[in-house]
Amino acid sequence: MNESLAKTPSWPMSLIAFGFYFSLFFDPWGPIPRYLGWLFCIIGIVGLFILRSPELRRPVLDPAVKIIIYIMIIWSVFTTLLNFYGWYHFGKGVSNPLEAVFGIWLTAFVVSKEGTGRFQKVWWASSVLIFAACILQAVNVLKFNVFSHHNTLGLYAVMTLPMSLNFAVRRYDSMLLHVISSLTVVLNLIALFLSFSSGPWLVGGIEILLFLIIARPGKYGLFKGLLIPLLITVLLAGLFAFNQPDYFGHFKREISQLISFSGDFSKFTTNRTRIWEKTAHLISQKPITGWDGLDTRPCF
Repeated sequence: MNESLAKTPSWPMSLIAFGFYFSLFFDPWGPIPRYLGWLFCIIGIVGLFILRSPELRRPVLDPAVKIIIYIMIIWSVFTTLLNFYGWYHFGKGVSNPLEAVFGIWLTAFVVSKEGTGRFQKVWWASSVLIFAACILQAVNVLKFNVFSHHNTLGLYAVMTLPMSLNFAVRRYDSMLLHVISSLTVVLNLIALFLSFSSGPWLVGGIEILLFLIIARPGKYGLFKGLLIPLLITVLLAGLFAFNQPDYFGHFKREISQLISFSGDFSKFTTNRTRIWEKTAHLISQKPITGWDGLDTRPCF
C-alpha cells in the first residue's frame, strides 16, 4: 500500500514535465501551443495537490528570488488598482507579472527535478527547427512566416546564440555531434542575418565578444564553434544576397544605419529618440506608480 502511494505522484510529475517541454519546444510558434503546454502542467500540479505530494511543497526558488517575486506581484496589484479603468484592464495588468512568475517557478520546478540536460536538448532542437523554417521561408520554399516581424526573429536569434555557441565549442565523442553543433551556430547566425535589424546584429556581436571573454574556448573550440561557422555564414549570406537582390539593399541599409552612430544619431536609432524623450517625460511625472496605457495615448 505504501509503495503504491509512493508511486502514484509519478503521473502528475510526468505530465508537468511533458507540458513544460511541450511549451518550451513550441513557444516560438505563438501563444496557443505555450498555453496548451501550461494547461498540461496545471493539470499535473492539481494532481500533486490532490495526492498531497511533498514534491509540491519542496522549495525550488532562492529566498531572495521569492522576495523579489512577492514584491513584484504586490506592487503590480497596487499600481493597477491605483490606475483602475475597469476589471478587464485590472486583469491584464495583474496577469502579466503572474504569467512571468509562473514561468519562472515552473522552469525551476522541472529543472530542479530533472536537471538541465533535457532542457538544453529541447531548446536546441526547437531552435534548429525554427532556424531551418526561417531559412526555407527566406528562399521561398515555405510560404508561411514563423515570426510576424523581422525584429522578433532577431530577438529570438540573439536569445539562442549563447546556447548555440556553448554547444559548438564542446568536445563530443561522435563526429556527427561535432558537425551538428557547428551547423547549429551557422543556422543561428544566418537567422540573425536574415532579421535585417541592426539592433540584434549589434547585440549578437557583443554576445560573441562576451562569450569569448567568459568561456575562453580553446583553439579547437574556437575554430569549430566560431571561425568555421562564421566563414560558412558569410558565404551563405553572400549567396542569399546574390539570389535575392532585395537582401543586398536591406543589408546596405542596416550597415548605413550602424555607421551613422557618430553622425546623425536619430538615423542610428531610426527616430526612436522621440519615443525615448516622451517616455522620459512620462517617467518624470509619475516615477513611482507609473502610467496606465490609456493615460499615455494623448502624450504620443
